[in-house]
Amino acid sequence: MNPSLLTHLLKPLDGARLECDGMSSVISWGLHEQGVTHRVKSGMIHRGDVSICHVWIELFTGHVIDLRARMWLGDRLDVPHGVFRPEDYPHVTYIEHPDKERMGVMDGWLVMALSDGLAGKVRWSDLAREAKSEPRVAQ
Repeated sequence: MNPSLLTHLLKPLDGARLECDGMSSVISWGLHEQGVTHRVKSGMIHRGDVSICHVWIELFTGHVIDLRARMWLGDRLDVPHGVFRPEDYPHVTYIEHPDKERMGVMDGWLVMALSDGLAGKVRWSDLAREAKSEPRVAQ
């Protein structure tokens, strides 16, 4: 699995006027449609003295998908964006509230409406193929 490629494949969603809960729901829909094992998580994201309620996705590999951390913690290189391993961002902490229930998978028409049609520009099958592939060792 190549996190940079997955981030690139999700790029069309960057322009969606969605906060973390809506964005995570849209991405979860696409992953679910393609049979990619994942969990939508809700809780808090921390950086320094800033703590914000947040929603993100965790893949079965332990990678996180988060396109909205920078919305809350600043558009900085030390704040994650896209698909990444949390340990690569030691100054940012995700804390799940496991007692929080997340809504089920949305219908496709609602996903398209919420994302202003941008979800239709994501190559979900390519994303799924890459997400399900074996991790690659950097050379």
